Amino acid sequence: MTRPQAQAPRPLIIVGRYAGLCWGVDRAVKIARETAAREGRLNTIGPLVHNERVVRELAKEGIQPVNDVTQVTTPVALIRTHGLPPAALQEAQRRRLRLVDATCPTVAAAQTRAKQLVEEGYDLCIIGRARHPEIVALLGSVDGKATVIETAEQAESLGDLGRIGIVGQTTLPAVTFHHIADILRRKAQEAKVFDTLCRAALANQAEVEEIARQVDLVLVIGSPESANTKHLADVARAAGAHVARIEGPEEVSPQLLGSHRRIGITGGASTPKPLIREVESRVRDLLHASPPDSPLDSATS
Repeated sequence: MTRPQAQAPRPLIIVGRYAGLCWGVDRAVKIARETAAREGRLNTIGPLVHNERVVRELAKEGIQPVNDVTQVTTPVALIRTHGLPPAALQEAQRRRLRLVDATCPTVAAAQTRAKQLVEEGYDLCIIGRARHPEIVALLGSVDGKATVIETAEQAESLGDLGRIGIVGQTTLPAVTFHHIADILRRKAQEAKVFDTLCRAALANQAEVEEIARQVDLVLVIGSPESANTKHLADVARAAGAHVARIEGPEEVSPQLLGSHRRIGITGGASTPKPLIREVESRVRDLLHASPPDSPLDSATS
């Protein structure tokens, strides 16, 4: 008698509700489009978003990134979400460039806190990646009067500290920021800590952690250069899921999914919602899963 073959488990696909363009990036893109429509063309100082597809779409509207102020060829230039160091602002002024400021308000608030701590006489410690544009601008906002701490190991290696003030890169995972801040606090005579973390990024990270506990594989959509996308991948991996970082649906293949049938999907702060839907559709096609009633509103299937 032939035994009936076991049926493959029903696919489970969970799409993050908080995945995709954060409000700060979305705001910057809208400002850029409005400015380009008014001025005809626009340079952004650095890529406006860490997403090549979006950069290409914006280029069609006359919005082109340049590496720094010295390369600007348009009468008006846009400051991206990460902000711009004072030295670059002064150079722009010297060149008589008109600047449109699209700095994320959360990033601007972190700069204000950093200046406050320095003015109050604290030795400033910035937790984050030293070469990240946000940290470069943040460091510049206090004339370089700060120490950048990238890792817990670096914090542990420091000797006794005096009166210190602490801020962090806005997209850091909360666990990373608070762990390093606690190490610094233990070494200090006095420590004043400002939690400068982005609430939208924290919500995305918390959601990814919850999704990762329910699936076998999490697809994290975003640029390899995106810090917040890396953080999402780290959070999912720490929660026990396999993780694949991709840039778009063309990278989703049977080989990538393997035997996994419980898939989570999220995207970084520069990932457009339509791109997330394209990845979701590709995953559903490969797993022969029916579409939800409302993509990105219905989290499971």
